[in-house]
Order: sequence, then structure tokens, then C-alpha cells
Amino acid sequence: DLRGVGMLGLLTLNYIGTCHTAAARLFLEHSQHPLLPASVDPRPYKYPFALASLNFTADALGILRSGRLNALCNKSGVISAFTLLYYCMLHSLHIQWSAGPLHPTTDQYGAIHKQIADAAQRDPDAFVAKFSGLPPRLLRCRRRRRLLC
Repeated sequence: DLRGVGMLGLLTLNYIGTCHTAAARLFLEHSQHPLLPASVDPRPYKYPFALASLNFTADALGILRSGRLNALCNKSGVISAFTLLYYCMLHSLHIQWSAGPLHPTTDQYGAIHKQIADAAQRDPDAFVAKFSGLPPRLLRCRRRRRLLC
């Protein structure tokens, strides 16, 4: 089950792993790591990293197909705009999941995903602009020869 995104879903997982290796490791580590020992707090704080990646691929593809990503595509090209939006959505999930004193539980993944997807859908340019404070090296792929990089 590739959530309706087929090979593109696998390519975006490959993209995050090869072009943003350090971030991918951090996202994966936080998605699997319990924040507190089960003896202290038995609630599950994990989220499905690969599923989140596939869902955000589908969301970014829908935004691209709707034409809402055209301005960003005109500036940087279709592949760059698509992968930037995808990366920003995944990064936003990581921020929301790991920040603050009240960490979400696995049951809250769907609501958080919807919130991120809706924000990106409303105004993709503004959504991506929120991440303009990130170091440029985090937003660009270092390996230009690879597909989707």
C-alpha cells in the first residue's frame, strides 16, 4: 500500500534519505523514540515515519496538481518546488511532534497531519516561507545527480 502515490512515494523517501540524511535520521529517530520510559508514561509517542512521508507526498502532489504551487514552480522548477514543499511538511510534523511540554501521542497523528496538510494547501508559498529561517543547506539537496534532488 503506497497510499496512492506509487513510485513517487518511494522516490520521496529516497530523496529525504539521500539529500537530507541528517534530518531524515533525526526525524526517524524521533518517530520511533519513546519520550519517557513506559514505567513513567505508558502512552505511545511514536508516529509512523514512512506513512507520514507517503501521506505528505500525496498532499504535495495534490497541491501541485491544483495549481497552487505554480508560483514556487516558476521560481525554482517543478521538482525543486515539490520536494521543498514535501520536506517542509515533514519538517513541520517533526517540529510539532517534538516541541513543547505536551508531546502528542500516536492517536493524535491524524489530526496533526491534517492540520499541516491544510496549512500547506491554503497557501503553499506562505507555508514554505515559514521555513526560510532554516539554513539553506537544509533546504537544498547536496546530491544533484540523483532523481528528485
